[in-house]
Amino acid sequence: MQTNKEVLQLIKRMEKETLGKVYRKDNPATPDGRKINAIISKAKKLKVSNEILLELEKLAFKGFIEYLNEFGSGPDNFDGMSCRHLESYLNIIKEKIIDLDKQKTLFEETRKYLSKLDNMITDYLYDTYESVTGERIS
Repeated sequence: MQTNKEVLQLIKRMEKETLGKVYRKDNPATPDGRKINAIISKAKKLKVSNEILLELEKLAFKGFIEYLNEFGSGPDNFDGMSCRHLESYLNIIKEKIIDLDKQKTLFEETRKYLSKLDNMITDYLYDTYESVTGERIS
């Protein structure tokens, strides 16, 4: 069983590896997909709660997407990584969140976030959202 300290460290590491790198003041850097995947793997091994896993996946997909939005392009694997982590995030909502109102709220927040995007993989993200939720982003 994980401790609160371990869980907080995972979230902090994910924030640092994703949005922390993108929005670093002096020298922005590229998120490292291997490190991001390793953080999520460790979280799964620790059997963290669905809410924590949801937060980690959200940070992961937003890290890749925000990088693409800020810099216009990125490594070739960013399109797949952003869609894969978005899909994982949406599937956790769909399969693990029992409260239907909470599901609806989280899906709507994600839809609004994605609808504001304009980068090289916007269509793929929209397709991923639609394939999991059954709803189109217009």
